This record gives sequence, C-alpha cells and structure tokens, in this order.
Amino acid sequence: MVRYLPVADAAAKLAALLKTLGPGDEIAVTDGVRLIARIHPANEVMAPRRPGSCVGMIDIIDDDDAVIQEHFQDHAG
Repeated sequence: MVRYLPVADAAAKLAALLKTLGPGDEIAVTDGVRLIARIHPANEVMAPRRPGSCVGMIDIIDDDDAVIQEHFQDHAG
C-alpha cells in the first residue's frame, strides 16, 4: 500500500511512520505535486542456503546429452 505525504508531515511523523511499515508498504514523500522520495522497509535477511533445499524443484525432460548440447549451442563458451 502506498501512502502519499507532504514532506513537512513526513518530517514531523518520521519515527511513527517507520514503525508502521510492513512488507509491501511504501511511503511516497511529496513536495507539492513532485515526488521526492520513496520509503519502504529494508529487505529481510534470508536464512543461509542449505544443500539439497531445491531437490524436486526441477524436472529433467530428456537425459540425452545431444539434445541438451543442441539446446544450449548458442551459449557454449
């Protein structure tokens, strides 16, 4: 959800506004009709990757190396 606020209101209420930000929220700070800043929550820290966490997420449709090489021939180094 985007909330539009004049710069004077944003400055006066900054601490309170930051506490209300949730995922997907954004505060658009304006000076008259001109947008001057966007405030949104920082990215959350992701958990470290674990080997094997993507098992089952991809399907191999053909085990034939010739088909794979033909498909990726433009990308070969």
